[in-house]
Amino acid sequence: MKIYKLKGEIREKIGTNEARRLRRKGFITGEMYGAHEKNIHIKINAKDFQKYLKEVKKETVLIDLEINGQNYK
Repeated sequence: MKIYKLKGEIREKIGTNEARRLRRKGFITGEMYGAHEKNIHIKINAKDFQKYLKEVKKETVLIDLEINGQNYK
């Protein structure tokens, strides 16, 4: 199984208008959540994510997501 590293950032502003603004600037918006964890609103560079998708194809992979210096798997 391959491990791919992606970098993202925490979004300070949330909401539909802010998400649209970020998408126009070339970001993918999302939300990370887990059991007993606080939800984290994130943004990832769309070009970096598209590059990742081209490399992955039909493999099973693990994503190591770095958000503001902290890693999530």
